[in-house]
Amino acid sequence: RVLSASSVKHCVNLLRSCLQEAIDDEIIATNPARDLKVRSQPTTRELSAYLTVEEQRAVEECSATPEADRLFAMFAIGTGLRQGEQWSLELVDVRPNAKEPHIVVRYGARGRKATKSGKQRIVPLFGIGARALTRWLEVLPTYAPKNPFRLVFPLPGGEHRDKKSYGWSDVCRAAGIERHVRWHDLRHTFASSLVAGWWGRTWSLDEVRDLLGHSSVTVTERYAHLAPSALAKAARETDAAQAGGHAKVTALRLIP
Repeated sequence: RVLSASSVKHCVNLLRSCLQEAIDDEIIATNPARDLKVRSQPTTRELSAYLTVEEQRAVEECSATPEADRLFAMFAIGTGLRQGEQWSLELVDVRPNAKEPHIVVRYGARGRKATKSGKQRIVPLFGIGARALTRWLEVLPTYAPKNPFRLVFPLPGGEHRDKKSYGWSDVCRAAGIERHVRWHDLRHTFASSLVAGWWGRTWSLDEVRDLLGHSSVTVTERYAHLAPSALAKAARETDAAQAGGHAKVTALRLIP
């Protein structure tokens, strides 16, 4: 796998530090890496991977994996929570029966640490996320009889979950997803589905920004490339509506 630009920079800085120590130890006279700069390489790779609608459906309908694992992924796809936010979610902040069902995201990691933006946010519950949560709350009492921290997604013994305590790769294999998809890409899947209008209404970048808790819409603009598919869908719907209207007008003209 190709090293990221940040990894290359870290390697160069490490080399520069090692050579500087060699100078201090009088092994070499000058540091050949002192003025070395890493050039930014242009790339056409996608900044974010995401699951297609078909792959989302495969995860939801896959019966070859434990139901709990499947529900964890479905909830992530349907809410866009970061992994630390999801594992830190507490039952008191889950309100599926409210007039407007939602969850309150207060913590970003174990130990009630603040979210990445430092602010709490409200995420509405709908679609695949709502279905997953409804079913999971039915399973939870049996899955984790002891839940002292009142977590939504604890380990079976009631402890806090971490990144190593969930086999997302197993879910991918069971669902027939052969390419590499990270857990964080489920957050990208959520945003991509909204921006592209795959789940119905097309969401604006500003709306998705607020939902994901981005500090700036500039971060959210990584999903802007999906807008053409949303525009194409809108064009098809408009064209169909116009065609239907034209047919009605023509029919009216034909009536004596």
